[in-house]
Amino acid sequence: MHFENGIRHPRRLYEFFVEKIRAAGLRCETGRFQEMMKVELVNGGPVTILLDSGKGF
Repeated sequence: MHFENGIRHPRRLYEFFVEKIRAAGLRCETGRFQEMMKVELVNGGPVTILLDSGKGF
């Protein structure tokens, strides 16, 4: 499988990232890889907005 961003093995990259987070002693919850998710966010604090006309975010 090859994705538009050039990653050939996205599941391996995902598992590697999760492993590194846990190895650092951080809590990391996982779900089902590549499933559709409904996410809701409520931001109760300050917001950071990056403005850079030279970059395409």
